[in-house]
Amino acid sequence: MILHIVIEGRLHKLNLEAGRPGGGFVCEVDGARLEGSAHLLEPGVLSLLIAGESYRCLLDQGGEESAVHIDGRRYAFRVE
Repeated sequence: MILHIVIEGRLHKLNLEAGRPGGGFVCEVDGARLEGSAHLLEPGVLSLLIAGESYRCLLDQGGEESAVHIDGRRYAFRVE
């Protein structure tokens, strides 16, 4: 699946191949390849494991824009 996503005002191309065993995925963001796994902990809360690093992602879909909070930082985004 190919998506165009604006994050913090910058357009990025995301090519995502999900559905691998154990929640695994492969994606390319602007040509950079990433492999990892994703697990939905509860609605709006995702656990990501990428290159041995774990990230807790909280979805914020209120108001004018959507955002995700990762490690205490808020990233506004929209899918084109």
